[in-house]
Amino acid sequence: MSQPDFSAITEAVPQIGYDFIARIIPGTLLIFSLITAALGPIQAFTTIDAWVIHPDTPPSGWGVILFIVAGYVLALLLTGICDFPNRLPRLHKKKEEKELFRRKYDIVRHKLPRAGARIVKQSAEMRLGGLLAVGWSICAIINACFLISDFSPDRLWLEVALIGGIVAASFFRNHIAELRKARVDNHWLILFLDPWLTSISLSLATSKSPETRASKET
Repeated sequence: MSQPDFSAITEAVPQIGYDFIARIIPGTLLIFSLITAALGPIQAFTTIDAWVIHPDTPPSGWGVILFIVAGYVLALLLTGICDFPNRLPRLHKKKEEKELFRRKYDIVRHKLPRAGARIVKQSAEMRLGGLLAVGWSICAIINACFLISDFSPDRLWLEVALIGGIVAASFFRNHIAELRKARVDNHWLILFLDPWLTSISLSLATSKSPETRASKET
C-alpha cells in the first residue's frame, strides 16, 4: 500500500470514530430518551420492547440505517444548542484564547498523528457529554410537563434519573475538556520546547568539549 493511501486511512479512522462516539451514540440514545419522556417509562418500555427487543418481524436493514441516520441528524441539531453559549458576549471575550488553542490542536494533530488520534477521541467524548446533557435537559422539561399535569411515581423517578444524568454528563464533559487541553498543551511543548532544549544542550556540550577549548586557546 502506498504512503498516500495509508495517510488517508489514518486520517479517516479518527474521523469515523469521532462520528460514532460524538454523534451516532448520543443521537440514538437520545431518541430512546425522548420516547421515554413523551410516553412515560412504562408505556415507553412496552413500545421499545415491541419495536426493538421482541418485534413480530425483525427490523429490516433499511430501518436500522434510517434509525442511525435519525440519531446522527438529531445530534447535529443539538450541536448548535451546545455551541450557543460560546456565542454569548460574556463568553466571547476568550475568543483569542480559544483560537490559539485551536491552532495548537490542529498543529499537534498534523505533526503527531497518533497523539492527534487520541485527542480526536477526547474531543468526541467531550461532545458526547455535552449532547447528552442538552438532550436530557430537553427530556427533563418534557417529562416535567407531564409530571405536573398528571403526577405518577414512575415519571417522578424518571425526572430524578434525568437530572442525575444531566449532572453526570456535564461533569464528564468538563473533565474530558480539561484532559484534552492538558494533552494538547503537553504535546505542544514536546513539539517546540524539546528541540529547543536539545539544541541548547548540544551547543553547551560543544562549547565545553576539549577540542572547542583548544581551538579557542590557539
